[in-house]
Amino acid sequence: MAKKTAVQQMESLFQQTESIREQFTVALENAENEVAELIEAIEEGEKHLQDIYKNYVLNIVSLDAYQSEKKLLDDKKAILHVAEKKVADIDELMKGELSEVYSEAYSLLIGDFSKEERQIVADRKKAMLKAKHDYLKAVRSIGEEVISVQNNRVWMSVLEVELGLKSYNYTSAVKPEQFLSNSYDSTVGAEISVDEFNGAYAGKFDYKLLNEIE
Repeated sequence: MAKKTAVQQMESLFQQTESIREQFTVALENAENEVAELIEAIEEGEKHLQDIYKNYVLNIVSLDAYQSEKKLLDDKKAILHVAEKKVADIDELMKGELSEVYSEAYSLLIGDFSKEERQIVADRKKAMLKAKHDYLKAVRSIGEEVISVQNNRVWMSVLEVELGLKSYNYTSAVKPEQFLSNSYDSTVGAEISVDEFNGAYAGKFDYKLLNEIE
């Protein structure tokens, strides 16, 4: 089996932290439930012991019976003490395990992980630039289609000058602004802003853009 890369090892350590948190969260919930149940049982036990003691004073039950009930109650109180300590200690115990994982992760972070991270960033930057080039080629391809259509306005304008219908030709078939954002009416454009790039990198997309392409 091939050795895991530092990035894969780091991911495994992250999963360990998640598992540790989950285990201790469940343990805390169970311990808190145990404490609540013991407190309720002790309250009921104390009332019951009072009745037993009264019956002992009235010679209705024996001393052994009273002492037996008292021992049961004392045992529950001892268990409650342990359960309460468990609740109090869980956070510290969890941090102890997380600290061990952190130490291992930190060693990776300042070693092989940083080397792999730099290489991945460098490789992915090339991929980003290729995606940018592909996008710009698509802009050119779409632009050619539109320009070929709008060239009809150009030759007509030239003809109008030739026929003396107007003095100059100001018409152009190259009008990329038609596809750019318009701040006046908040029209979404095809250019990519820094904010849009940052949003896409983080997995967020402008709802206006999504609405436009539906």
